Amino acid sequence: MNEERALINRRLPRPLLIGVVTFLLTALVTVALGLSRAWTNWLVLGGGKGEELALRPLFICAALVLGVLALLITSWSWAILFKVSGGRTRTSEAAAAWLGSNLGRYLPGKVWQLTSIAAYLAARGDTGSIAFTVSLALQAVLLAVGALLGVGVLGPLIFTALDPWLLVIGGSGVLIALHPTVLRWVTRFVRKVLKEDQAGDREDASKASFSGGITARSIFLAAVAAVLIWSIYGVGFWVLVTSLFAEHGMTFPMAMAVFAMGYVMGYMAIIAPGGLVVREGAIIGLLGIVAGMPLGSATIIALVARVWTTVAEVLALGLAIAFGLRKSPRPR
Repeated sequence: MNEERALINRRLPRPLLIGVVTFLLTALVTVALGLSRAWTNWLVLGGGKGEELALRPLFICAALVLGVLALLITSWSWAILFKVSGGRTRTSEAAAAWLGSNLGRYLPGKVWQLTSIAAYLAARGDTGSIAFTVSLALQAVLLAVGALLGVGVLGPLIFTALDPWLLVIGGSGVLIALHPTVLRWVTRFVRKVLKEDQAGDREDASKASFSGGITARSIFLAAVAAVLIWSIYGVGFWVLVTSLFAEHGMTFPMAMAVFAMGYVMGYMAIIAPGGLVVREGAIIGLLGIVAGMPLGSATIIALVARVWTTVAEVLALGLAIAFGLRKSPRPR
């Protein structure tokens, strides 16, 4: 009976897939409309000043490949960290689940990204509390490394475009979230909410207690993975900008720092779904200060970057569902 139930739970629920597809299509249409409006008002926005818009399809495709690669590495990093911390789900399936839960960022509050994967894995018989805590830890590491790279590359220039107090508050929150005591408390709290003590045996409960969970070594490896992820995103963002403007005067380190800080600021805006508007505003401000771009050029880049990341999320999730769950047993 338990084996049959486990086989059934291996498949993603059909309503979840329909909801994901519907949401992504809506997001793409919304961003595309905003992009088309900005494109129409190109001269009004201040484009020009020697910068010529020249679309390069091959560069756009390369940027998409890099965006998908960064997401896949992130999902596998989460899956490996989850397995090391006591999770039992196959790595490819856990990575696919993370990519699906990643869409929770587009709901106000950001917590849905963490709760959705915890609820999903708990429903299929795995440890949802550890999934929640690992997601919290990895996201905190990504934000911390992204902010450090941004400040390290841009230096004092970053405080001209962004409020330094936001970085201070965000940094304090990250340090608190990564404290072992906080991680253990979060795991125990989520375990009680999901009632894992009552649903599992002693072995499952011992794993959920997080006694052998995230260690300093795990955090270090997650930080190394974060540097790689932000580097790939940086190359992708630089290629994306190059696909729009042949001469933009922005180096790869600058591109990485601008995109990373835009993402961090957008994520810290808890109310904004997916950091919408906040991320674009930060990117526009940083491009103007760091690269001296006019408002029109920076606006087009910020909007295209939103389309770029959204399409990359669609492709990465599609690949994960097609290949990560391909070998999952079917219910009898």
